[in-house]
Amino acid sequence: MKRFFYSIMVIGFLFVVAGCDSSSSKTDDDLINDADIGDTGNTGNTGDTGDTGNTGNTGDTGNTGNTGDTGNTGDTGNTGDTGNTGNTGDTGTDTDEMDDADTGDTVADIDEMDDTDTDIDEIDDTDTGDTVATTLIFTEYVEGTGFNKAIEIYNGTGASVDMSAYSIKQANAGKTSPGKIWGESADFVLDLTGSLADGDTYVICNKDYALDVTVCDLVDDSTSVMSFNGNDGLALFNGTTIVDQIGVELSDPAINWAIAGVDEATKDHTLVRKATVINGSTDWAASAGTTDENSEWIVSAKDDVTSLGSR
Repeated sequence: MKRFFYSIMVIGFLFVVAGCDSSSSKTDDDLINDADIGDTGNTGNTGDTGDTGNTGNTGDTGNTGNTGDTGNTGDTGNTGDTGNTGNTGDTGTDTDEMDDADTGDTVADIDEMDDTDTDIDEIDDTDTGDTVATTLIFTEYVEGTGFNKAIEIYNGTGASVDMSAYSIKQANAGKTSPGKIWGESADFVLDLTGSLADGDTYVICNKDYALDVTVCDLVDDSTSVMSFNGNDGLALFNGTTIVDQIGVELSDPAINWAIAGVDEATKDHTLVRKATVINGSTDWAASAGTTDENSEWIVSAKDDVTSLGSR
C-alpha cells in the first residue's frame, strides 16, 4: 500500500514537473514572440537620424563671397606696385602711402617747374624790353624826283606819345656860317604837335609832294626842313636830345651817304628801316652799315613809296 501510494505520488510529481516544463516552454515562446514583435517596431525610430540634414544650412557660409569687395584694390593699378594686393586689406594702406608719396613728388616737381616758369617770365620781360622802343624813331625816308620828299616817324613805345616834345632838325650842307649844324636857324627846325598812338606812323611831306598825298599826315609849308637833299642831314630830337638821325651834321665836304653798300643812297632813293630795328641810333655809321646784313636800312628805288605810312 505504501508502495502504491508512493508510486502515485511519484507519477503525480512527474505530471506536475511535465506541466511546469510545458508551461515554461510556452511562456518562453510567447516572450520571444512578444520581444521579437516589440523590438522590431521600435527600430523605426531610427528615422530621427534624418535631422542631420539640417547641417545643410552651412551653405550660408557662401556669404563670404562678399570678400569680392576687395576688388577695389584695382586702384593700385597705378604703376605696377599692385604686387602688394595679395594682402587685400593691407593693400589699401600701402596704396594710400604710395599715393601720398607720389603726390608729394608731383607737387615738388610742379614747384620746380613753376620756378622754371618764373625764369621764363624773366626772359619774357627781357624780350619785352627789346621789343618796345624808348622813343619815336625814323622809319622811312623818301628823296625822289623834284620835291617828292617825305619822312615817316613811328611810335613803337607801347603807349601813346605826346609829339609836342619832339622836333626834326636839318643840318643843311649849303650853309657855311656858322656851318652845317642841326637846326642852324629856325627855318631848319620843324616842331611836331599832336599825339601819336602806339603802333602808328606819322608821315610828313614836302609842300610840293607829287606822289600819293593821302599818306601825308602833315604837309610842311612853314619850314625848309622837308626841302632836304641827299647831302643834308636830318635828326629827330626829344627836347634837346637827339634820339635818331639820317646823315650827320658838320659834313665837310657835303656828300650823299652810302648805305648798306649802296653809294649815294641818300640821294634819289627811298630808305626803309628794317622791322627788326626798335630804337633809334645816334651812330650814323653803324646805322647805315656797309652791307645788306649789317645795315638798319633797306635801299629802294627812287619814288618807291609802297610802304610809306605803314610799318
